[in-house]
Amino acid sequence: RLYLPLMLFGGLFSMTTGSYAMWGPALANRSFEVPLPQVGVIMGLILVVITPLGLFTFGSIIDWLTRRGVKTSAAIVACWGAGLACGPAIVSPLAPSAAVFWALYGFMMFVGCGILPAMSVIKLRITPSRTSGKIYALYNLQTALVGAVPCAWAPLPVATSLSGSSEPQPVSSAAVASTAAAR
Repeated sequence: RLYLPLMLFGGLFSMTTGSYAMWGPALANRSFEVPLPQVGVIMGLILVVITPLGLFTFGSIIDWLTRRGVKTSAAIVACWGAGLACGPAIVSPLAPSAAVFWALYGFMMFVGCGILPAMSVIKLRITPSRTSGKIYALYNLQTALVGAVPCAWAPLPVATSLSGSSEPQPVSSAAVASTAAAR
């Protein structure tokens, strides 16, 4: 009962960050004409600098709340992080400029990756030590299968059918969803 929402949450989180990692370069290149080598540098800097800042910031917030007696500190941080990451995840493909896109992407990665320590703390608190290895393995397998695999391949046929072209149209999952909603 407790693991199902965690696995669903982890899978959805993996789908969001995975789709941006896989399709973000094509989106930045096609929508904002950012050269792919520059996309790699910008995404690399965001992942190397912004993501660890989010991990440590949100981990510190969990510790700070726990020291103040908040027993559900990790769940609170996970929910706030997910809520804050939703807006940028949805609107960043529709950004008016590359600068706005990168700012939204950076914020989404800062807040979104801050969810990871919260999820780890929640799993640690509810999992008996004698089964933690199996539970963590199942969680990671589910996150990879539900999150990473669909976000890598699902946008391609959808984008191609929406474009009316016979050529594959690589874009992000969020851009595909936005285009489909607009039609």
